[in-house]
Amino acid sequence: LYIPSTTVFFRRRVFEEGNFLDADYHYAMDYEFFLRLALKGYRFGHINAFLADFRTYPESKSRRQTLTQKQEMEKALLDQDDVLKRLNAPWRQGVRNTLMVAARGKRCSLKFLRGAYFQ
Repeated sequence: LYIPSTTVFFRRRVFEEGNFLDADYHYAMDYEFFLRLALKGYRFGHINAFLADFRTYPESKSRRQTLTQKQEMEKALLDQDDVLKRLNAPWRQGVRNTLMVAARGKRCSLKFLRGAYFQ
């Protein structure tokens, strides 16, 4: 799941239906939120345009705490996915990594087919 959060727009209905950020997450808050929305059946679209940009700094929270962020992302995934939750750790990691590679391949292929790399 890859969604640059600086460029996300929502329909009001998403919040009217009770979907909010979970404040228990500090490093993967947006990841958990988008994952939860996707599993509830909300659709995401891509606009082939630059809408925003952001800078990263060595002292920023997500750059300093990459291991903590990865652990929170794993927790979010397990909180939402009962199938992965039932697998033991080595299998879970293998399945998760395989799905992440497949998702990245799909995302890059679709961007290529839509001409995003030729601008």
